[in-house]
Amino acid sequence: MKRTTRDDTPQGENQYRARFYLNPNGVAIPTGAAITLFSGYSGVSAPAPVFNVQMQKYSGTYQVRICALIGEGEFGTWISSDWYDLSAGWNALETEFISSYNTGKMSLWVGGSKPVLVRGNAIARPRQVC
Repeated sequence: MKRTTRDDTPQGENQYRARFYLNPNGVAIPTGAAITLFSGYSGVSAPAPVFNVQMQKYSGTYQVRICALIGEGEFGTWISSDWYDLSAGWNALETEFISSYNTGKMSLWVGGSKPVLVRGNAIARPRQVC
């Protein structure tokens, strides 16, 4: 069963923060595949993804990572953090995205732990999705 929620507000913000809860038990993920749990978009007329929170299952353990788009124009490049283990049961995931020409960053907290950071330059239209 696929469940999605979409919220087109706010628009034009350079900072976004969200917290959600995930219980990955029983989620079927093919070996070697990652699924996108949460995406952030930029643009009004033609929205394009600029960050993702992804999950995979590796050696029986569910893991998450964050990906962010850095670069300008069509030369944007996706970068990602390492994979981090989720605990069995419910997990609190919190993400923060800051778009800035020289100091943009994306953070991910897993269960309130120290944030995982991905840093880069300007946020732009993607060539590929992480």
